[in-house]
Amino acid sequence: MATGVLWLDQIIEQANLPPTVDREGAALVLSQLLGFTPSKHTVRSWPIPYRVVGKYSRYRVSDLIEYARRRLEEAPVRTGPGATKSSDASTAT
Repeated sequence: MATGVLWLDQIIEQANLPPTVDREGAALVLSQLLGFTPSKHTVRSWPIPYRVVGKYSRYRVSDLIEYARRRLEEAPVRTGPGATKSSDASTAT
């Protein structure tokens, strides 16, 4: 199931991922991308589109990757108290 977004299709193909996964599979995929394991109930509460096939929820892997990318881009950037900003370091020399 090609998404039409080249980099996304390459990730899915190189990782040998199926095009869709159930809610538990979605939690596993997201755990690898986000660095923590969400529960399947948490995945259900997040704004990720899915289809109901029979009585099972099926998530497109491309939607999971896109959601994880968005969360990481929107995450605040923090530094420790002893860290200096890279722009400060370049002007000090």
